[in-house]
Amino acid sequence: MTAPKAKHHDFEKAERWMQDSFGMSMLMYLKMGKRDAFHRAVRETSKVIALGGIEELLEQYWLEDHPSRRGRRAYMSTTSALALMFVTMRVKGTVSIRTGADLLVDSTDEELEMLGIDPSLFERGDLYDAYWRAVHRLKDLLDRDPGPRWVRPSPARLAEIKAEFYSDPDRLELLEGRMMTICNQLLQGTWLLLPKELRGRMGGTAAIDATVIPVSGMQKNLDKMTGDDTASVNYGCGFYIREGDHDGTNSAPGKRIFGREAEFGTLTRNSPGADIDAPLFIIWFGGHKPGEVAGQGKRFLDSCNERGIPITTVIADRAYLPGAKSEDFQLPIATNGANAVMDYPHDRLGIQAYYASKDGKHSLVMCDGSWYPAFMPETLKLAERTWAETRNAASTMTNPVAREATLAAGHDLVTKRRQQRAKYRLKPRGRHNADGSRQYFYPTGLDSIDFDSTTGEQFDTPIPGKTVKIPGSLVTDKRNNGDGTKHLKFGQEFEYKSEEWRGWYGLRNTIESVNSRVKDPQAEGLHDPLNRRGRGPWFAEIAAALAAASQNLRRLIHFLQDRLALKRMSAKNRNHWMTYAKQNPNVRVEQPDATEADSEPPEYYLIPIDEILG
Repeated sequence: MTAPKAKHHDFEKAERWMQDSFGMSMLMYLKMGKRDAFHRAVRETSKVIALGGIEELLEQYWLEDHPSRRGRRAYMSTTSALALMFVTMRVKGTVSIRTGADLLVDSTDEELEMLGIDPSLFERGDLYDAYWRAVHRLKDLLDRDPGPRWVRPSPARLAEIKAEFYSDPDRLELLEGRMMTICNQLLQGTWLLLPKELRGRMGGTAAIDATVIPVSGMQKNLDKMTGDDTASVNYGCGFYIREGDHDGTNSAPGKRIFGREAEFGTLTRNSPGADIDAPLFIIWFGGHKPGEVAGQGKRFLDSCNERGIPITTVIADRAYLPGAKSEDFQLPIATNGANAVMDYPHDRLGIQAYYASKDGKHSLVMCDGSWYPAFMPETLKLAERTWAETRNAASTMTNPVAREATLAAGHDLVTKRRQQRAKYRLKPRGRHNADGSRQYFYPTGLDSIDFDSTTGEQFDTPIPGKTVKIPGSLVTDKRNNGDGTKHLKFGQEFEYKSEEWRGWYGLRNTIESVNSRVKDPQAEGLHDPLNRRGRGPWFAEIAAALAAASQNLRRLIHFLQDRLALKRMSAKNRNHWMTYAKQNPNVRVEQPDATEADSEPPEYYLIPIDEILG
């Protein structure tokens, strides 16, 4: 008999989790989505905004910029504007100001109160204008790429804008900090919406990656503009490509996208073989001009630490690991006691660092992210580099038979060499210390004399002890060319290309899925610039953060649906009430609009089948 899946053990808890997070049953949630999606989104948004402390932060920013508190109280606050943007994203998959104003037209006083909007706004009849003004006040608090954007500026006018609005670097740094704080507190609001038990299930395995937020208004490279050319109204954005550091400034026009680069950090399964026993949330957002990736990894770790989200393992592509400077990412990973999992470009394979103790007792070499005794044969040290060179050589062969034969022989050779060198690998003991140092176990069971199976050469295998502690800085070893943190830059937890490594690195697919989901035109639609016609990099970034927060709520609902479904579920019936209801012609549902102030107990009513289907 097939054993029950882990998710089936959560069936009894899932409805309680649904009540804790959304204040209603799954049946009521789905019904409300069909009948009154706006009201449901307002309820969700008010919780996220409150849990994220958004109102307090925006009020603090306003007082910092306006200490006198002069002026008339606005009909719509900056918090209300951001909340309405999130509601619009949840209901319509856009952050269009006009769409948000249209949604307000039929709102109730209760919904306005939850959004913090003055009901007298309806008497004035300027919903759009009030919303527009609130969004621009929000822009003034957060936009680190300020300036007028009514018309496309000429190169000369753009230079004037830069001189006028970008002359205070301290102010721009303050605005950048505010923007990133607000974006990540939106995600924090969704994280705290998770029941505590589900948050506790996450082991801290995370993946990080970048994607592009396309914007309207393509332009030439600034250094190639003439007096007749104009820059985009979205100046501050740049050209993005998928390869390398994503800077597409010098790439061909057909291979690059004009926009803003967004960084997402997401939780993955706790280990390759683990079940998904909690929603895999997006926990961090970063935004910048394409190519300016330096320091983003450290910001990711710092932000998660400040918000109480522990990170134990970081998985990233080559742009981050090992592409980042050690002090920007790898060193913070080590000092936080976390593990790194990475792949290497061809020119970084083979010998990567050296360590020799002052007393001459220990002599080690790092190859492909792992430490080995220096006496290990050279053919094993260069196993991965040799295999990469074989693949490169085969790619230039025109004879397909010769090419396949070369690849087959090279693959067989590297497989044997991986098996041979595994016995020499030093295994990590515990995690890195705060200074980047770490202890390792020497291999055991080696013969006192071994031989290289490739060359037949014999060599001694002296093991100086049981363990060795490798310092956080190896700058004294001249073979490291003055870079004392190369072992932190390239080192990783699992033996490169082993089955264990492949399983862990495969968890990076989670972040690829995140990038795809937030761009889904049937959901958040982040890839379509027409979904967010607001101008400037700040609007693209805030839209991306709202899309990520919306995706988190979607992931939580899907997670609970997987546990509450009473029938085989697929995309075709995921949002059908029948999937979660017993065979009953009428569904008993609690009225969600009752409040604690009601003098009478909550009402219950029966929903006829025809009405539900309608």
